[in-house]
Amino acid sequence: MWLVVGVSVLLLGAGWVDLRERRIPNALVVPAAAIGLCSDTLAAGRLPVWGLSGVIGAAVTIALWLGCEAVPWTRGSLGEGDAKLLATLCLLLGPVVTLAVASCAMTGMSVYLAARWAVGRRVAGSVPFGPALAGAWLMVLLVVAIVTKEVPGLGLAAL
Repeated sequence: MWLVVGVSVLLLGAGWVDLRERRIPNALVVPAAAIGLCSDTLAAGRLPVWGLSGVIGAAVTIALWLGCEAVPWTRGSLGEGDAKLLATLCLLLGPVVTLAVASCAMTGMSVYLAARWAVGRRVAGSVPFGPALAGAWLMVLLVVAIVTKEVPGLGLAAL
């Protein structure tokens, strides 16, 4: 239960700040990453594969971000805060759920940008990815609630 609530608060807070300031502050991400790292370390003692999957997923996320920063035409497409937030999600949720959330966020962002382009309103400057991640997290929770007929982590019957 606390994981679902904590991740929801983290993503909604990060999305709000990213929308207003175009940055995701370390004050939100670093404590959550520390909690995720500690929980993965504790889980590694009992379940080695699961405990390492979050750490490996976080490392892959940062490596992919560094790779994007090294290629001139993709530089700046994903901000440092976005990469840290995705790595934190890997630590908290594992790479499979993080991949689902990131895929939903990228799909939503692509549809948004394509719609703006189609009506002739191109986006100038950066587009915050934090709100897309927050919306995608809520979408994943909704889909899981519909499929399982239960709100994930809360044990409540879905509407």
